[in-house]
Parts: sequence; C-alpha cells; structure tokens
Amino acid sequence: MSSSPRVLVDALRRNLPALGLLVLLGYLVVVPLALLLVASFKPTGLPLDPGWSLQSYIDVYGDAGFYRITLTTLKFALGCTASALTRPLTGKLPEAVPLATGAGPSSVHVV
Repeated sequence: MSSSPRVLVDALRRNLPALGLLVLLGYLVVVPLALLLVASFKPTGLPLDPGWSLQSYIDVYGDAGFYRITLTTLKFALGCTASALTRPLTGKLPEAVPLATGAGPSSVHVV
C-alpha cells in the first residue's frame, strides 16, 4: 500500500489539464447564472443594488402575452423534435440538388 499515494499523484498529474478546464468551465457557467438569478430578484435588476423584490416575476407571469409566447415556443420545440426524430438517420450530409431553373452556384439548393 506504500505505492498508493504515488498512484494518486500520477493520476492527478495526468488529469490536471482536464481538471483545470472543468474548473474554468464551471466558473464561466455557474458565476453568470448565479448573478442572473440574484439580479432577477432585485428591484433595479442589478445584482449589487440593495433590496429584494418579486415584482419582476409578478409582471412577467401576470402578462397574457407571456403565455402566448410560451405556447408558441413549445409548439416550435415539439415540431423541431418531431422533425428530427422522424428523418432517417443515415449519417450522411444532405446532398446538393440543382434547381431546374439553370446551372451555377446560385441555383444549387440543399434539401
């Protein structure tokens, strides 16, 4: 068992670049999301300003247009998902098909 710390050090040394990238990615994602969440509860929308408020959420969820936009987004997402799942998964890129109107780069249409 005397070689166990040495194995851990070697494993850490091999994975140090990946760990560094993971920490950097976590910092670049978690910190902005946390600031956004805190700012959403501030009356002015700035994360360092004093006070807390739910007024922004009341305004958004109280607006009838929010539900219309949410429904449109849901329809769009479901349509894209259904379209992606019903196409054959051939692993090939779409082929370029020339249009009947003429030859040349402007008449190539991707389907």
